Amino acid sequence: MSVAEIVSWSSINAAIQANPSRKRGPGKAGAVSGSLEILPADESVPWLKGWSEDRTLLVQDGVALSLWIRDPLYRTATDSVRNLMEMEEASALLNLIDIKGHGWVRKHLEEDLRARGGGALAPANFWELVRTQKRAAQLLDYICSVRGFRVGLWWPEQVSVTNIPLVAGDSLVQVNCDSARILIGPTGFEMPRSLWRSAVFFSEMTWSVPASGPSIGATTVGQITAELEALRPGGHKGNRAQLWKMLQFERACQ
Repeated sequence: MSVAEIVSWSSINAAIQANPSRKRGPGKAGAVSGSLEILPADESVPWLKGWSEDRTLLVQDGVALSLWIRDPLYRTATDSVRNLMEMEEASALLNLIDIKGHGWVRKHLEEDLRARGGGALAPANFWELVRTQKRAAQLLDYICSVRGFRVGLWWPEQVSVTNIPLVAGDSLVQVNCDSARILIGPTGFEMPRSLWRSAVFFSEMTWSVPASGPSIGATTVGQITAELEALRPGGHKGNRAQLWKMLQFERACQ
């Protein structure tokens, strides 16, 4: 019997309703819920003007992120109820795996989601692993793709930023990976894709191709330059690796 069968939503919802500290907030994606605890404007993060951390809870991994974005009840539930919700979400994601057309490794996705579905805690360094490890980045890429959201990932201590998935999505949810907290902006927790380029530029952080992104392979300088010019004309210069990175950033901003 799967975890989803053992832990029903009715049981979870009943526990949430019984939580005396629960607050109600709007469920619209991108809207700032009344349940969110946001820092004052003068305490916004220095590298993303006008954006502050949500202080309601830590978002430990992609499973928790999915629930934070999609279900406002998750943000106000007790720790035990959130754990049950994470188990159910991981089990649901496990049953949705379809790797056709993607570079995901089924075995890795199944192992990681089965562990979370069985009650295992998220790795304490999950967000750092997303920056450095292809397996963790692909897990996040899978969760984002299946659940229909995109995320901007900031590592201020490493002066590094990226986004997953690399392309697709009209907006990006912002995460401070060093603190494992969602960032809230002037109109909510999603940044329009049209603002992503300027956000990265003015942050003065270094954008990197996500670990889940495509590899350069045997792509030639000529091929890379031709794609770059098609996306953003303007005499791009650099070696093969630099031009490849430029190309992926342009793709991310389209």
